[in-house]
Amino acid sequence: MIFLELESYIDPPLGFPGHPYFTSDLWPLILRRSDEVRTVLWFQHEPPVNQAGVRESYLTDLGPLTNQSDQTMELLKHRSYYGGDLNVLYVVQPDSSLLMELVKMFPIPGVMASDLTTDLGLSVAARSELARFVENHLLPCWAVLAFAHEGDTAYIFGQRETLETLLAASADNKPRSDI
Repeated sequence: MIFLELESYIDPPLGFPGHPYFTSDLWPLILRRSDEVRTVLWFQHEPPVNQAGVRESYLTDLGPLTNQSDQTMELLKHRSYYGGDLNVLYVVQPDSSLLMELVKMFPIPGVMASDLTTDLGLSVAARSELARFVENHLLPCWAVLAFAHEGDTAYIFGQRETLETLLAASADNKPRSDI
């Protein structure tokens, strides 16, 4: 599974330049473009084992973002930002304006990577399940957006052509001077 990785961190001396912030930049973008999110998936890295001794599913489809209750939206915001790493997966059209706007918000260009060389901070089992699901059920029709802890890193999973287009869109990214 290949993906585009976008980071807020810039090698010293800048460190984290402060943009984009998840709560003031990224989450409002997701809300503005919520109609572009086909479905939201809840990704449990270590799903519980039920009473019969069977492991529950890693992924739960919560439905369209626009159909979520206020309480669920707060949970999604929290688990996209502070409380989780890739716990919330936003499924969108590969050519969505949400993705194009998002890649341009980061202070440096994105990097193409693969789950074969980057563990994404996930166990082998969780990473394998994510790759299997994305490759077998979502590609080539959909792309998937997810965030790591504090939204400092965004991941976009998709077809190579989609990711190359988004990578090119991020090529001119530079730290903002208004921080």
